[in-house]
This record gives sequence, C-alpha cells and structure tokens, in this order.
Amino acid sequence: ILHVAHGGTPTGRSATCLVAGYDALAQVKLDADYVADGTADQVEIQNCVNGAGRVALAGTFNLSAHVRLVSNLDLEGFGWGGAYLRASGTPDALLSDESVGLNNVVVRHLTLDAGTGGTQTVQIQGAGGYRIRVEETRLLYGETQVDGVTFAWLVGNYVNGGTLRCARCIDFH
Repeated sequence: ILHVAHGGTPTGRSATCLVAGYDALAQVKLDADYVADGTADQVEIQNCVNGAGRVALAGTFNLSAHVRLVSNLDLEGFGWGGAYLRASGTPDALLSDESVGLNNVVVRHLTLDAGTGGTQTVQIQGAGGYRIRVEETRLLYGETQVDGVTFAWLVGNYVNGGTLRCARCIDFH
C-alpha cells in the first residue's frame, strides 16, 4: 500500500500495518490489523507503530495521549488527508518523539487537529535526529516543532491556526 523509501534508502522495516478509524469503511475495517473505537485511539496506532515500519491510517482517530514515533517509520493516511487525528482532551502532542533522536521518519497525508487546548500537533525535540519528513499534511491549530534535526523536510503542508517551525535544523527544506 505504501511505497516510501527515504530519499531512495530502504528503511529496513518493510511490514505494513493498517489501522482503521471508528468511521472507516466496512471493507477497510475488515482488512485492518487494528480497528479503533473512537476512544484513546492512540493505543491501536501505537501497536502498529511498535511492530511495523509502515503504518497506514484510514478514518478518524481521537487521541487522548500522543503516539510515540520511532525511527524508520512511515506514518501515512490513505491519500491527502486520508486520516484525521484529533486531540481528545489535552494531550501534550498528537505525535511525539519523547525527546529521543529519531532517524528516517515520514509523516504524510494526515490531518492533525490539536484543537485549542494547547496541544502540539507534532513534537520532535530529540537532538541528533536525521531525515525527518512532515509533508502533505494538514496541521490544524497547535504548534508543529522539529528541533535539532539534520535533513528536515517540512514541505507541502497546510497550516491553519498554528505554527510550523524547525529550530536548530541543519539542511532544512
């Protein structure tokens, strides 16, 4: 389903895991590895993130805590805005690296809605990270922060009601 190799470099993790949102089409739910129920959906997403290099999301997800990103991860929605992740309550972020330097991470084709409670959309603060991409993603409210990364790509995103910044990044696009 997903065919992303970071700059032509294979990630080393090839399995694809599909998570269906609570409102996904019936066929998508049948094909999914996990089906979210609309409450604390970060649990189902995290299960996929922990076990697969490619994670595909389809539908709507309510997050009451962040999804912890890992190195060598492609996290994508089905098409532009193919997955809608929104804050439920006030988690610190929707997607976070927990201040651990990550390598080879792609976040693409998602809608990330932090709401108005101070939640960040994406929080990558681990020094020494390498090849982090956030692209073709709708970032609604909240701050998207990438800090101290070499080769950071933040391109083709739609930002509404929030900020997108890359601090202390080397070779930022």
